[in-house]
Amino acid sequence: MDANAILTEVAETNHGQELRPSVDQEIQGTKDYDWTRSTEVGPDRRYGETLAAQERRLGEEAELERYGEHARSAAEAGLDRERSCREQCRVEQAQSTREFWERKHLADGREHVTIRSSQRTRTVDPRANLSQDELARVNERADKMAASFEALLRADAARRLAEEWDKRGQSFTDAVLTILDEWADDPTVPTQVAGIDPDAKWVTVEGEIVRLFDEPATRNQYQVGYLEDEQGTRAKVTVWRRSTFGPMVRTLAEGDRVRISLGKPGAYNGQKTVAVTSDTAILSLDG
Repeated sequence: MDANAILTEVAETNHGQELRPSVDQEIQGTKDYDWTRSTEVGPDRRYGETLAAQERRLGEEAELERYGEHARSAAEAGLDRERSCREQCRVEQAQSTREFWERKHLADGREHVTIRSSQRTRTVDPRANLSQDELARVNERADKMAASFEALLRADAARRLAEEWDKRGQSFTDAVLTILDEWADDPTVPTQVAGIDPDAKWVTVEGEIVRLFDEPATRNQYQVGYLEDEQGTRAKVTVWRRSTFGPMVRTLAEGDRVRISLGKPGAYNGQKTVAVTSDTAILSLDG
């Protein structure tokens, strides 16, 4: 008797018409059906359930039972399982964050990593690894660096300088030059008017518009005036008419406190100049 006849006979004698559609499926390999199912082989097998499905179901039921037993035991002992779970998640998250910072900063070449463990938000402060003389040197240089850039705090400059100096093989001078280049290339860090480099591709400055000319010198100019920074140094600002089509250029008025980002730097007769082009953004600092 061939396999097809055997399967057909089993379907007819054991389960009647109900199993007939599964005979061809079993032959074709499209249905994993165990025709030898019996109470001796698997007392807890459900009708039509494969051995793998039965084991998976029994495992899930046992796992749920263990969870229930733990919950009942905790309730009897008066334990707050919800709070305990939240605390465990917080500890694991903090540890994961710490490991991330360690991998990141050590990969950057840092010699030390200092992470305060008393806060959920981990912060890295390399100044903790400096001696008093080294810290004094960093703070002294940070004062001068912050004075070259508007809206830059000395504390931020000192922290960034200490971080860069902490890298392996990095000298103090190299760290200073690296940060100065980094800030000079950052459009969010304003430069003092006195520090404008006429040969640079762009510059960001901020200050007060202290004067606007009644009539620009040429028809291509929309507005011309002077911007004065906190040190009292002025730069001539020219807003070209074609730049007014940009969405980030606004009409200036005397007394406005603005930041001019990505302006075109220059100089004329010893006077620093900033041109507002189609790539420039003028942001109000008056709130």
